Amino acid sequence: MTRLKLIKEFLRNKRGSPLIEQGLLLGLAILTITILITVILDVMGWSQGLFQSIIIQLDQLRQAFLGWIGG
Repeated sequence: MTRLKLIKEFLRNKRGSPLIEQGLLLGLAILTITILITVILDVMGWSQGLFQSIIIQLDQLRQAFLGWIGG
């Protein structure tokens, strides 16, 4: 029996079908978790950059204000 026939019989077999279904669901779950982790890390990087930008702007405002008072 060739390998292709064995694979076809395994796919049609009632015992093999749940294994394939579970494998597909497991693969889909892993893909979904990977996408979620990537999105979360991107948001964290974006928010960190935003906070650093706000701190820089506040520091520049403080320096300008103190320069205006002193000058």
